[in-house]
Amino acid sequence: AFLIGAVMYSNINDLGTLLTHMTSLNLLENAEAERHARTMAFVTLAVSQLFHSFNLRHEKKSIFAIGLTSNMYLVYSLIGGILIQLIVIYVPFLAAAFKVSPLSLLDWAIVVGLSLSVIVLNEIVKIFKRSAAK
Repeated sequence: AFLIGAVMYSNINDLGTLLTHMTSLNLLENAEAERHARTMAFVTLAVSQLFHSFNLRHEKKSIFAIGLTSNMYLVYSLIGGILIQLIVIYVPFLAAAFKVSPLSLLDWAIVVGLSLSVIVLNEIVKIFKRSAAK
């Protein structure tokens, strides 16, 4: 998420150049681009953990076999966690305190896509666990 945000919001379009800047501790030449990239990484980490909580309900059963709404407290926690992320990002004094930038709809699509990858990868692992158990 950080690398995607860095490429999207900086003038650096080459991954090699981007990595060179990062290793020299001059992460990005543009401070706002760096803040935006950090925000995307921060939100992706938080939201992916919220999504991953659905994976943890059973070691081998699919989250779809269990049902997404079988534990409404978990659903409410997911919604609450995302709302907290929105508040931190879009309330000006909190955004300044956490040094985050507002995300665009495209940014949110990337964040949600990367965060959902945790579910997809875990579902693949569960398929192998179920087939190994037979």
